Amino acid sequence: LCIPVLGLEYFWDDYVFLTNAQAHSLTDLLPTSNTMFYRPISRGLYFLLLFSLGPSGTLVGHLANLAILGLAILLLVSLTSKLAGRGAGLIAGLAFATLGPIPSLVAWTSGAQDLFAIAFLLAALLFRHAGRPVGALALSACALLS
Repeated sequence: LCIPVLGLEYFWDDYVFLTNAQAHSLTDLLPTSNTMFYRPISRGLYFLLLFSLGPSGTLVGHLANLAILGLAILLLVSLTSKLAGRGAGLIAGLAFATLGPIPSLVAWTSGAQDLFAIAFLLAALLFRHAGRPVGALALSACALLS
């Protein structure tokens, strides 16, 4: 479902975040009083990386978003399989992968904010289920900072 959007260019929010990465470079990693949402991972690091790639950052951003989406689907399948069985895991993964809004998270490079949060939170839940609370806490913090 996401293949048709891989050739798209940046959209509105993407340009705002890229301009911010260009103007402030590493300052997006620190909270400021004029920023409504503090997202150092998805806005600070991610868009700084995409800005440094120049024109190829557009395709890299879409491919990275697609990879994060794939990871999130695998994490959801794994978690659901552990909790409710393999069949439920496959159904959950297919249902999530085919949701209507999913391609827009790949098309809009800034959709990485949601994709990072989803992937980090699912990984945190898997860590918690495995009895690793410190890793779960760290991954939950990463989800919040995305």
